[in-house]
Amino acid sequence: IRLGDALKEKGIIVSYNVVKGYFNFSLPDTHWLEHFAQLKSIPVSDRIRPAAPKGKVLIEYCSPNTNKPLHLGHIRNILLGWSVYKIAQAAGYVSETAQVINDRGVAICKSMLAWKKWANGKTPQTTGIKPDHFVGDYYVLFESRFKEEYDAWQQSEQSQNIYRERMTSLSAADFFSKFKNEYFNAHSLLGREVRQLLLQWESGDPEVIALWSMMNQWVYEGFRQTYEKLN
Repeated sequence: IRLGDALKEKGIIVSYNVVKGYFNFSLPDTHWLEHFAQLKSIPVSDRIRPAAPKGKVLIEYCSPNTNKPLHLGHIRNILLGWSVYKIAQAAGYVSETAQVINDRGVAICKSMLAWKKWANGKTPQTTGIKPDHFVGDYYVLFESRFKEEYDAWQQSEQSQNIYRERMTSLSAADFFSKFKNEYFNAHSLLGREVRQLLLQWESGDPEVIALWSMMNQWVYEGFRQTYEKLN
């Protein structure tokens, strides 16, 4: 926040927010207009083929989670990232690409728990399902079973007491729609199992780490197949 306030005060950015460790900011329109005006003043031949490298840039893109397959949004991100990479090269920058695979956390543990509870030992090889889709199916299955649990809990006396105690003006349907995350963290049996699995992962439990590694390798293989199709 101190960094954001300082940059905003200097006029370098016009707005910012901080969300779960990410610092998001917007540059002023004048930044882009001045940049494009500067580019326009440079001969096209120099713009495309500069005489000397301008510096180094690192372009990070795609960076998916390993709890589900790549989807259309990832494809858009891949095409945009690769285009920026090629443009930066053409503009004279020494360019490198990278991605950060988000392969840990609650979402990953949901897929892991679902596979443990309901897969009965099935694998991508035994089912013939593309590996990242196979893992994604268990993430979807977890959410489906969690919805069943949550729907049933909403009929309980405990849930009705919570609704009355909050003294909210929301309808029951709207209240429980917003209460879903709190239920997962405070009341859900499946939520408790997911958190326990995450704690075991953090403590280095060999069985949990082995499961995590196996399912990640399935997803990596599925990603590789998609990346090869995109060339």
